Amino acid sequence: MLLAQFSAAWRCRVIFEVDGLHRRYLFWSNLRIQLVTLFAAHGAIVPGITEVAKATMVKLRFGITAMRSVKLVVYERIWSVAAV
Repeated sequence: MLLAQFSAAWRCRVIFEVDGLHRRYLFWSNLRIQLVTLFAAHGAIVPGITEVAKATMVKLRFGITAMRSVKLVVYERIWSVAAV
């Protein structure tokens, strides 16, 4: 499970860098966000709530607009489906 979260955080890092978001702590921040959303997904009644929470955490962590954070989370979900 942890290996899957590492690969998801790496995938997010690549997507964020392609979008122009460059930070030196990008991978570790994404890993923490992945682990928190994994924890939240187990208690959420509606699965979409975790994606909203992830977009909110990305927005607050990196100081970007809400629309950009939603776009990045949607890109990550598309690539996660394509990678399977």
